[in-house]
Amino acid sequence: MIDFPLGRINPTLMSKEGKTNSAFMKPVQPDEALAKIVGSHPLPRTELTKKLWEYIKKHNLQHKKQIKADTALSANIGREGSLA
Repeated sequence: MIDFPLGRINPTLMSKEGKTNSAFMKPVQPDEALAKIVGSHPLPRTELTKKLWEYIKKHNLQHKKQIKADTALSANIGREGSLA
């Protein structure tokens, strides 16, 4: 156990109730096109981004600094071809 001087500790930082959730951790509901890639259950934006990158890497869609959109990905971004 670490011994801290009591005058320097903010009690709200030490309690779980005092922590605020950022907007990135707020669950979002994917639409139908995005649900085909990341799943249909609500998930935080950070997890959604991770799943998008997993999809891109799994399907070998990244070529250097460009991402070549397949049919499922192009339905989400609104255009076909590659993204720079």
